[in-house]
Amino acid sequence: MICLRVKLKKYLIGTFSLLTLFVTQSSLAVCLDDKGISGYHIPLNQELKTNVAVIVGKTIGSKNLMNDQSDPDGITATVWKIQVQKIIRGKIESTFEIYNKNDSGRFPFYLHKTYLLFITLVNSSGPSISNNFKYWADPCGSSGEELKSKSVLSQLNSIK
Repeated sequence: MICLRVKLKKYLIGTFSLLTLFVTQSSLAVCLDDKGISGYHIPLNQELKTNVAVIVGKTIGSKNLMNDQSDPDGITATVWKIQVQKIIRGKIESTFEIYNKNDSGRFPFYLHKTYLLFITLVNSSGPSISNNFKYWADPCGSSGEELKSKSVLSQLNSIK
């Protein structure tokens, strides 16, 4: 929490509305539609077409990448280690790493939390990176904490 306040003071000199973008977990990502309007959410049927897997998994570890010397905090991205608890669609390793760029489009992961994740290959519709990371979760889609994703899980069960 202290780190977030420091970043807000350092980088956000604006109105109260800008500050509220960082208050809730779901609003950490800046999601723009084709016209540049904020608040976009990828429709579930579209998201299912671009994913290699949909899983329920738990974060079991993380490591920060410090590849960009111009980054003021020094952290370019965080790689999260995910342990699969249930595969809903597709195929994926039982434990894998997911790339999470340190910018306004990052997914809000926390250690030891369980998530519903729509896994995408990094270079298909995910961020462009030079490292050899394979997977990414789009924060503008239906991925989220498992406990807050009951509606999406229900929709997925009806689609099967």
